[in-house]
Order: sequence, then structure tokens, then C-alpha cells
Amino acid sequence: MDTQKLVEAINKSKIIISFLIIIGASLFLFYPSLHYYFFQDDWFVLNWVRNNNIASFFKFRTDIIYWRPLAMPLFFWVGRKIFGLNPFGYHFIVFAFHFLNIALIGYISLKLIKKIKAAIISSFLYSTAAFHFMSLSWLSLAWNVFGQFFFLLSFVFYIKFREKKSTIYLFATLFSFLAAFLSFEFAIVFPVLILICEYVNHPKFEKNFTKSIPVIIPVAVVILVYLFSRFFLYPIPAQGEYKISIEPDTFKNLAFYGLWLFNVPEELKYQVIISKLYITSNLLNAMGNLLIPVVFLFFLNIILIAIIAISTFNKHIMRYLFSSIVFFIIGLAPVLFLTKHTFPYYLTVPSIYMFLFLGMLVSSHMEKFKNTKKIFLGYMFIIGWLTLSVLTLNLTKRIHWLSGEQSISKKTIEMILNEYPKLPDSKIVFVKDANGQVKQSLMDQNAFKVIYNNDEVRTIFEK
Repeated sequence: MDTQKLVEAINKSKIIISFLIIIGASLFLFYPSLHYYFFQDDWFVLNWVRNNNIASFFKFRTDIIYWRPLAMPLFFWVGRKIFGLNPFGYHFIVFAFHFLNIALIGYISLKLIKKIKAAIISSFLYSTAAFHFMSLSWLSLAWNVFGQFFFLLSFVFYIKFREKKSTIYLFATLFSFLAAFLSFEFAIVFPVLILICEYVNHPKFEKNFTKSIPVIIPVAVVILVYLFSRFFLYPIPAQGEYKISIEPDTFKNLAFYGLWLFNVPEELKYQVIISKLYITSNLLNAMGNLLIPVVFLFFLNIILIAIIAISTFNKHIMRYLFSSIVFFIIGLAPVLFLTKHTFPYYLTVPSIYMFLFLGMLVSSHMEKFKNTKKIFLGYMFIIGWLTLSVLTLNLTKRIHWLSGEQSISKKTIEMILNEYPKLPDSKIVFVKDANGQVKQSLMDQNAFKVIYNNDEVRTIFEK
């Protein structure tokens, strides 16, 4: 074996070992979510797919806000065929795709930045980001993970298309994009991702971006047809918390998305009154001794990344930073103006270039100062990131409404099945001591129609 092949073999081994460690870290953080039960929208979709009307999965509906045929009804339909009503199997599939997303982030980083260390750091930061909690815990949000997979895969094929100029990769890009589009609405920002990539990685942007036209034109046509259909032919029920509006809260929400990206707990948005510099007693009681470490680690991480950026500053890094911020804001466009409906899991797509940037920045710093004490700043940031994520997830698992509702749903189902092992002749199920949260966790009438596989079941909630 010659020296070059030996180096390549060693590098491949490093990548594989690093990837396994990264997967292990992510699994360590999120494994409790493997055991979360069905609740809320899960019951709605399970009831929807129960009658095996696959054509209905692909129809636009005006009674629900979303159209995600591949990643919601089809996923639950396949899951029920294979796993029945055992949620573990569904979660196992979601986690498998999450791990694939981690690998794709690393691969994209390696292809664009061409540094193994940058790819490892980008993957690690992405895999341990606290905003994944809801997507990995609530099966109705699996669309976020599946959509991200096809979105990243489209980007990988696009990069290969630009390298090889191959028609096969062109069609692979478009096919993967369609799969992403059938999974989530964030696919509409794919052309922006392509243009950002061209701007960052090709100095002569004005000349080079025209080479992306074979991808951008068909993608743009699909997006325009979709938007016309959803706003004019089959209008989205944009009411209540889904009402689109531009107001001061839009900028506040953008700020919170930035905080959530750096692993700040979601609860701070609801329990901190910024205008009065006031923290509610609920949050203080829930966080206990965690509040000070969380605040300290957040500011420490921001200071560290600022120092690293300043000490490693060059035009290319500045170009990456600018592009990351632009894509972060545009990537949030599908939800940014839903001022009453903001959640960290919406960061999945907008964060892509941020993680590429952070991986490149920290790895560049480590290379520049590898023989000095300053290299520890990079390691301190990585450790600080992981520690803050651990603290945030510990808090989130304890007090998040999602954890509570899946538990209520499971206990209620077990209680009723103990009382009614078989559906009563009356086809009426009485749920005693049921408050509004119990009804919500079971999605009203949907849960027991699924449990007993019968459309005529009527659930009566007794207070």
C-alpha cells in the first residue's frame, strides 16, 4: 500500500469512528424519545389512514394547515402496517433518518469545505442541537426529519451534478426535491440554498450561477404551481395561531429562533417578559439551579464563537457568515410570519448553513492555532455547546407540554382498555375525570376510533 492510499484509509477510519461517536452522542441525548406514545395529531392521522384510502393522502385539504402526503399519512400508514400501534417502531424509523441527516450534513460539509475536521464538527453540532427534541419525540413531526433527509439528499445530488455535469445527477436532484416537497413546505427554499451555495463556493457568482438553471427552473415551476394551488384553488385555513401577520412580534420571534439555535430552552419565550425584565415563578421553580448555568453557558458560547471569528477572520469566512445569516432568515420564511405559532423544530432547514459555517470556523481556528494555547477556545466552544444542550434537554423533558401530553394519552388509553378490553355493544366509551388536556391528547374522538378500529365509536369525556 502506497503512502497516499494509507492516508486515505486512515482518513476514512477517522470519519467512520467520528461518525459513530457523533451518533452515540445524539442517541444519548434523545433516546428517551424512543418511548414516547401517540398523542394529539398522531391519533388524527392514524384515524385518517385507517381506511387505506391512499389517494386521499395526496389530495389538498382545506380543513388542515399542512399538505405532507409522504411524511405524514403515508408514514403512519406504512408504520401501522408494520408495527401496528407500537410507537417504538415508528420512532426507530425516525431516529434512523435523523442519523442519516447527521451523515449528510457531514458529507455536504466535506464536499464544500473540503476539511475532515470541519465536517466532523458540523455533524456533531447538528446532531446534538436541542431543537431536535420535538421532531424526535412527536411522531406527527416526523415530517421534519424525513423532509430534511430528502432536502439534504437533493443538495448532495446537486453538488454532484455541478461536479460531474451528469444528467443522472440532474434527475436525481429533481426526484429528491419532489420527495422533499411531498414531505414538508420548507422545500420551497431549495432554490435559495442552491444560489447561496453558488455564491459562497464559486467566486465568479454572476457567471457560475447560470449553470444551476437546469435545476432551478423546474424546481421553481413546481413551487409556483404549489403556491397557486394552496393560496387560490385550495386555500390554507390560515386562522388562529396560523394567521399570517407582520408585526413587532415577528422580529422578537426571529430573535428567539436565534437563541434556540444556540440551545437556549424553548420555555424562555413563554416565561420571560423581556419588556419588564421579568422571569415568571413557574420557570424559576422548574429550572431550579439550572437557570444560572444555562445563562452562563449561552453567553460563554457566544463570546467564544465571537473571539474565534475575530481571530480567524478572512474574506471567505465573512462570505460564509453573511450567507448563513441570509439563508437562516429566508429559510424561516414559511413560518416566520406565523407570530402565534413558533417552535424550535422549525430550525431544521434554516440552520443548515449555520452548522456548515460553525464547522468551518472552529476547524479553521484549530488549524491556525494548533501549536498554541488558543486552540482550546475551539474545544471549549464544543464542550460548552454540548453541556448547554444537555441542560436544556434535561429541563425540556421535565416541563415541556409534549412530555406531559404523551404521558396523559398513554395512561388514559391503558385505563380505558383495562375497563373496556373489547368495544362495548353501545360503542360508547366513557373517559372519567377528563379535563381539556385529556381530550386534547386523545384528539377528541380520534383515539378510540383507532384503538377499536371502528368509525362508530363515540367517546364521552366526563369531568
